[in-house]
Amino acid sequence: MFDLRLDPGEVIIWQGDHQNDVYIPVEGALRWEVVGRDGQLRNSGAIAIGEVFGEMSFLTETPRNATVRALEASRCLVLKSSELNILIHEYPAIIKKLASVMVLRLARANVARVQD
Repeated sequence: MFDLRLDPGEVIIWQGDHQNDVYIPVEGALRWEVVGRDGQLRNSGAIAIGEVFGEMSFLTETPRNATVRALEASRCLVLKSSELNILIHEYPAIIKKLASVMVLRLARANVARVQD
């Protein structure tokens, strides 16, 4: 795990990117944004301090589905996917926690979609 510092406006994840690291914000303010094929912003939201993100790409080995950028000077802890795979073998409960984060996030998105 390593510490990553971000300047305001700096992007940490690009939508469509093929990297699978997982992040935990510890300072600052981050925002995720999903852009449609037409280039229009489709959805966005804040990422809370301590909220894991990047787990979907890690668990599914698919491209990133959102761009994440710092709104102000921020700091994240980064779990490299290669190191996280080793940790999961030693501590299998980690995979359950990551899966629960992803399921809860998808459930919130589905509720929001139904309410629109």
